[in-house]
Amino acid sequence: MNPATQNPTSKSREIAAGPLGLWLERAILGALFLFVIAAPTSIAGAQTAWLLGMLFWVLRLTVWPRPKVYRTPIDYAMLGFFILTGISSLLSYEPMVSIGKLRAASLFTIVYLVAQNIRSARVLRTLALLLIAACIVSAFYTFGLYALGRGVKVYEVRPDSPLSAARLVAPPEIKAMPILAGDTLEEIDGHKLRGQHVMFNWSHALGGTTINEFRAGYSRFRQTELVESAFKRDVAAELGLKGTCRVPECWHAPYFSVQDFSLMGNPSGQTQGQGVSGPRGWKDEIFQIHDSVLL
Repeated sequence: MNPATQNPTSKSREIAAGPLGLWLERAILGALFLFVIAAPTSIAGAQTAWLLGMLFWVLRLTVWPRPKVYRTPIDYAMLGFFILTGISSLLSYEPMVSIGKLRAASLFTIVYLVAQNIRSARVLRTLALLLIAACIVSAFYTFGLYALGRGVKVYEVRPDSPLSAARLVAPPEIKAMPILAGDTLEEIDGHKLRGQHVMFNWSHALGGTTINEFRAGYSRFRQTELVESAFKRDVAAELGLKGTCRVPECWHAPYFSVQDFSLMGNPSGQTQGQGVSGPRGWKDEIFQIHDSVLL
């Protein structure tokens, strides 16, 4: 906070800003509010708010009467940091790459954007509360995301696995994109993949050399194999076949074969569902309870 906030006498001596100056100051405050809201959740949003705030501040400095710029105790440290960073970028093995990353070093201007434009303790408290609230919302969102599950991580993909022949379909192009061990699958053919895992651990000292440890866990994985007409056309209903699945994800023409003729029915879809036994879906659930006493 600048000294003018703490000294009413010095504040009263300042010349009031004109209409354009007032609108620019309001735009700076709006950018700061957007910055504290976006900072915990969106890097792009926070950087956009920072750049807008800097733009409005520079424009405000060109409008008379110009606001007074106050010195802070960290000016020399900040300036020295940026100068040394620039020198190291010029002397690096790849100067062009290092110079391109100086934008990250220029984030120190956020300090001055806030310090030079917040002139009210009330606004400062409001910004702080908004930042805390945004962090809480982000924490709850992250907790909910992991509780619902996001993506499935694959391990030990065999060379003959269909995953090794996976393709990225982005019309009009179809690119080969093999899935390797360690990759995380979030969506296949427009269908999101989810896997949940929850673990609880509790330890209690029963004595000087005795510890009781209790663990409880739950894991769930759901998978569905689809065929070509899933969600598109209920061929079985059109043929008048009874006893077939009526759920849109299992719509298909039943697979059957006639001796000496080709197989008839839906071939496997892009998810490589098995035409003979698919479509099908299953859900794996694992419950774990473990209690031990360490002596």
